[in-house]
Amino acid sequence: LDFRPRATLSGQVRLQGRTVHQSEVTFELRPRNSFTTVSDSLFVAVNDVNTTKAGLQDTLDSPGGFTLTQVPSGVWQLAAHVDRYLEGQVPAFEIHAGDKLTGMDPTWLRDGLTKAAYLLGGDVTGWEDTSGVASPDNEVDQLDVDFVTTYFGVSVSPTHAGRLADVDGDSLVWVPDLNMVAANFGIDGPQPSYRTATGETGDVGVRVVTRRDDSGRLTVSVVGDALAGVRAYGLSLDYDESRWRPVGGELRSVFGARPALEAFHDDGRGRVHVGAALIGDGVADIGERRLGEVLFQPVGAGLVGTASAAGVGVNLTAATVVGADHLPRAANWKREVLPGGFALHPAFPNPFNPETTLRLEIPAPATVRLDVYDAAGQRVRTLLSRPLSAGLHSVNWDGRDADGHAVGSGTYFVRLEAPGFRTERKMLLLR
Repeated sequence: LDFRPRATLSGQVRLQGRTVHQSEVTFELRPRNSFTTVSDSLFVAVNDVNTTKAGLQDTLDSPGGFTLTQVPSGVWQLAAHVDRYLEGQVPAFEIHAGDKLTGMDPTWLRDGLTKAAYLLGGDVTGWEDTSGVASPDNEVDQLDVDFVTTYFGVSVSPTHAGRLADVDGDSLVWVPDLNMVAANFGIDGPQPSYRTATGETGDVGVRVVTRRDDSGRLTVSVVGDALAGVRAYGLSLDYDESRWRPVGGELRSVFGARPALEAFHDDGRGRVHVGAALIGDGVADIGERRLGEVLFQPVGAGLVGTASAAGVGVNLTAATVVGADHLPRAANWKREVLPGGFALHPAFPNPFNPETTLRLEIPAPATVRLDVYDAAGQRVRTLLSRPLSAGLHSVNWDGRDADGHAVGSGTYFVRLEAPGFRTERKMLLLR
């Protein structure tokens, strides 16, 4: 007689959106083209690491590796499930006593033809039992979208009501989680619907642009800085509750006509979160577009009329971008304070010889004109006559007229004109 040991199979289960794949996984060994789990007490006994849950539980190592021993002979389907992820499968394989199958990758989709290379994230809710407890239903649909957006920006614990919305398991419901729900929207795992048993920093950048209006309200905009290959992004703004109250906000259609999920959440404790993610596959080149905008109303007296928004207690604390690999990258950012109105600062130096610098404040893109006049009111030179972007601008005057000739010592005036605005400053040239 030839006594052979039972078979062994090993492989890898990677999880979308994660670089470390260590996790508890539920395996089900099913006869091919069947959804009934095989009943084999020896197979379950030697492999199940958590007998309190339905199915056979195993633990993936950091790269996602696993090994199952005492596998019975037959033609099987192997299904794999990790909470928050759609079920994957090896559609069919044949194994006999003594075999050692390697390279098993149970990440094939429902059609049995498409291998995702990792379990797809975003199955966080959908099925509700008779006691009202919601559980994943092996499909990513609007219920999952609503669940993630409800807890967007919220830190969760293993007992938190929104814990399943934290798809990537980092204890924060954030843009990578929103991204996976969007990327896998409309995808089903292999049938039947699964029921749980009862009982990195990248070279990406954004700009923070703040502007005060005459009433003292503060608009904080976050603008992408030449972003390319983007699937999703998320932003967090912290604000001083003693100074500011958010009164509105919006995301911009940075993905153009392509469908996307959007999330906006004020946690009521001094932090606002905004995020968006493309639905389906693919990426977008955002370029330099406004990603999100939040309007803040000053609280109490003493803030209206402040010239600069710097240091008033609203700061970008997190900016995350997700690319085609579905992995989050923390963005670098810089702050840009926009003026509340047009302004022309005094020339510096003044008196001067032979040149001086003029600083302009432009609150919004506008066509402006900057001219130099002599004491008799004659135009000496036009320094600027073109559209300018919002922000601070500097213009030099070298003490020469329109023909390039040096002008004589004396008093000169510089005039700034913009739509609905006109002002002058006096300068003294001493040669």
